[in-house]
Amino acid sequence: MKLPLRLTSPDKAQWRTAIEEELRNMNNMGVYDIAPLPGGHHVLGGGWVFVKKAATQSSTTRFKARYVARGNRQAERKSN
Repeated sequence: MKLPLRLTSPDKAQWRTAIEEELRNMNNMGVYDIAPLPGGHHVLGGGWVFVKKAATQSSTTRFKARYVARGNRQAERKSN
């Protein structure tokens, strides 16, 4: 997995924490399984989406990271 450019910003500690939180949540929720890739298949890539939620009177600024699939690279299935 390639590290996102956000990890070079002045807020990199907060972004790293947000990434770790997202990966932990995905693991706890059983979002994925590690399995061998069947022949003739390709891995659908993904990427990080980052959102900085502004502080309100009752909260501090929140850094959110989400890992998303790149569905635009998905190929249509061919039927015989």
